[in-house]
Amino acid sequence: MYSPEFGRKIDPMTEIMTSVGAYESLYSAVTAFTDPGDEVILIEPHFDSYSVVVEVCGGKPVYVPLKPEGDPNNANNWVLDKAEFEGAFSSKTKLLMVNTPHNPIGKLFSAEEMEFIARTCEKHNVLIVSDEVYERCVFPGHEHHRIANVPGAWIAL
Repeated sequence: MYSPEFGRKIDPMTEIMTSVGAYESLYSAVTAFTDPGDEVILIEPHFDSYSVVVEVCGGKPVYVPLKPEGDPNNANNWVLDKAEFEGAFSSKTKLLMVNTPHNPIGKLFSAEEMEFIARTCEKHNVLIVSDEVYERCVFPGHEHHRIANVPGAWIAL
């Protein structure tokens, strides 16, 4: 089902994890790739479980806010400050958790934003956990961009 959407063959035996809901999936990802004291970047606002999962795993959430430029009621007006995002990375940063379409504000990250996020994480050797649970909730005239479709962003672990 997903191979065409990612433009590559996905092996369900080695590249797909089945879980009982988002909480278990997120917990499993954070537990697998962080140690106590590691930092996880969270883009605010975020799904309520992100910071809890990071803290339960002994990690430290590092928050980078989306900021409205113009009418805050328009999801397209919420932007990620590139300098602030890049400044959030340290030698302790292990993961970035990103949600698009974004919960709770509905922002769809553009292809350019996803490229910037992917390249910044690549530069700092940081793994991206991409929560795309709302990928099918996109209004006509808008497009969902997957971080895994950015060239070089997909890795098989």
